[in-house]
Amino acid sequence: MLETRFLIDVGFMENSNEMEKVLKVLRGRGEELQERFDCIVKAGLDRQDVFEMIRVHPTFLNQKKSDIELKIDLLVNGLGYPVSHLVTFPAYLDYTVQRIKLRMSMYNWLKDQGVEEPMMALSTLIGRPRKEFMQRFVKIIRSHAMFMGSLTLKKPNTILSLLDVGRKQLCEHIQENPLEMKKLVMGSKMEPLPKSGEKERSQMLETKFLIDVGFTKNSNEMEKALKVFRGRGGELQERFDCIVKAGLDRQDVCKMIRVRPRFLNHKKSVIELKIDLLVNGLGYPVSNLVTFPAYLDFTVQRIILRMSMYNWLKDQGVEEHMLALSTLIGCPQKVFMQRIVNQHPEGPQVWQNLKKQICTE
Repeated sequence: MLETRFLIDVGFMENSNEMEKVLKVLRGRGEELQERFDCIVKAGLDRQDVFEMIRVHPTFLNQKKSDIELKIDLLVNGLGYPVSHLVTFPAYLDYTVQRIKLRMSMYNWLKDQGVEEPMMALSTLIGRPRKEFMQRFVKIIRSHAMFMGSLTLKKPNTILSLLDVGRKQLCEHIQENPLEMKKLVMGSKMEPLPKSGEKERSQMLETKFLIDVGFTKNSNEMEKALKVFRGRGGELQERFDCIVKAGLDRQDVCKMIRVRPRFLNHKKSVIELKIDLLVNGLGYPVSNLVTFPAYLDFTVQRIILRMSMYNWLKDQGVEEHMLALSTLIGCPQKVFMQRIVNQHPEGPQVWQNLKKQICTE
C-alpha cells in the first residue's frame, strides 16, 4: 500500500502499533499524503518536525494540500506567528478556514485598537472552544478599558499649549482617535497636532471621493453625506475598497453610501471585523450589506452578543430559517427577546449569561 510506504519513508516502524493507529485515521492516496507532507516541509519545517506532528495528530494530513497551504499562509501572514508553532499545535491544520479567519480578524482588531497583549498560544487563539475564546477576548477588552480609565492626564491648559490647538480641535481629535489619550498622560512626550489646513484638505478629499462614487457636486445629497463624515477624507477610499474587496460590486457599495453614508466613519479594521463576523460568524452572504448597510454601524459587542445567542440556538437544534439581517442585528432588544431568545426555554438564562461574558461593565 502506498500509505504504508509513505509512513515508513517519513520515519514510522513497519507493522508497529503506532503505524497501525495512524493508518486507521488517514484518508486519501499515498501520493496525496506525500504532497501534503512536502508542502509543510516547504513552508519551513524540518522533516523530523513534521514526522512528530503526524505521530501526535495525524488527521491533519487528511486536509487538501491547497487548504493546508492556505492555513499556513493565514498563520504566518495573517496572524504573524512563526510556522514552527505547528509543531506544538498541529491540530491547527484541522480547524476550518472560516474559524481561523474569524478569530484572526478579532485578534488583529484588538492589535489595531492599540491593545498590547503578549502573543497568545496558538492553541488558545484557535483551539479554545467558542465560549472560552469569547470570555478571553472580552476579558482583554475589559482590562484595556480599565487601563484607559486609570491614566493620569496632564492639565488641560498644558495639553492645549503643547499640542498648539484649541479646545474644539482637541475634542474632535480625541473623538476620532480615542486611543490617543495614552499620549496625554503625565511624563509623555507630546508634539503639536497638524495645523487646521489639514481639515480643508480632508474636506477636499471627501468631496472628491463622493464625486468619484457617483454623487453630484454641490447637490443636497452630497451635502448631507459630508455632514455625517468624521475623520480624514483620505481614509474613505480605503474603507470603500475594503468592502469591495470583501465581494461586493462597486455600484452596490455606492448605493449603500447613498442610503447610509455614516458607516464609512468606522475604521477599516472595524469594518473588516464586522464583515468577517457577518460571513464567518453568522454565515450570511456579504450581499446582505446592500439591503442593510446599517449593520456596519452597530457595535462589535452587539454583533458578537446576538451572534452568540443565534448560534447557541442553532446548536440546540432550534429550527429557524435564516432571519433578515435587519431583524437579527437591527431589531430592538424587546423584539429580539420575543422573536429569537424565547424560542428555547433556556434561552433567557443563556442570554443573561452571554451578556455577562460579553458586555463590558
